[in-house]
Amino acid sequence: MVVYLHETLDKRLTSGRPLSNADIEEAAIEGAVQRLRPKLMTVCAVLASLIPILWAKGIGLDVMSPLPLPWLEE
Repeated sequence: MVVYLHETLDKRLTSGRPLSNADIEEAAIEGAVQRLRPKLMTVCAVLASLIPILWAKGIGLDVMSPLPLPWLEE
């Protein structure tokens, strides 16, 4: 995330004009938007991989079920 923020700030610095608070805020938003899609894709992939474990029935369920839900093991 920091890399994307630095890249957007560097683009603004190369323009030659001094940075204002609005420029910094716009750079932070632009950097966050660039990083949002990869993060959402990672979260969706992890959640999709846990779905079969959550609905599993049969042999091996006692071993697999605590993996996605460790907070239920009390």
